[in-house]
Amino acid sequence: MKYLTNLVQNILESEIVSLAYNDPRIKVKTIQAIVFECLNSKQQVHYLDFDLQFSSMLQNLSKLEFERISKLDLNVLQPSENIEYPILTVQESNRDGGLVVIDSLNTLQNLFSVSPSLTDAKTANHRSTVLVSLIQQVARFYSKSILILSLTKMRPKKGDVGVTWERELVGGRMTRFKSDAVLFATEEFEVGSKNPQINVEVDSATSNVFGARATDVYEILVG
Repeated sequence: MKYLTNLVQNILESEIVSLAYNDPRIKVKTIQAIVFECLNSKQQVHYLDFDLQFSSMLQNLSKLEFERISKLDLNVLQPSENIEYPILTVQESNRDGGLVVIDSLNTLQNLFSVSPSLTDAKTANHRSTVLVSLIQQVARFYSKSILILSLTKMRPKKGDVGVTWERELVGGRMTRFKSDAVLFATEEFEVGSKNPQINVEVDSATSNVFGARATDVYEILVG
């Protein structure tokens, strides 16, 4: 097992990392641990909170913890109206290095969608790809890493025994093409333990680029 510090270090040494999950609760616990670890190590974090779950989590912190986090270099944006605003905000950064979080690719695509049609979905996917590419260019100029969050989707797949349902990454080929690594977060309860454990696994297809083995699992304890 590897631990949170190793995970954050590898993310900050990459250009783009995608983190997928099948339950929004797991996302909140995982990204809270990652962001707080970055902040505690004096890294700057730009958080593009399209989902608004991270902002809600901050508001529910204890007064003491909220005041502590507020003094660190965290910039949380809720760009629901002007989707292009995050690019300008990252450009105005006064520090090199750190992390830009896009939370989440699902909601970003929904903001670009007008109707549930297949054509509109493809357009939304293309527009979100363009926006991510622009953020990537700005982040690269300031030596910042990008962490893209996404909730996996269930899609039908035809096989010899009929149709089966499989989990699939949002953004598909774009996500894998742009990412130095694709990570999957799952929740696990140890026998006799009341607190869950988050396991972050490295996708085998991207493990070499991430500097990890396909069998590597990062363990995040949630108190």
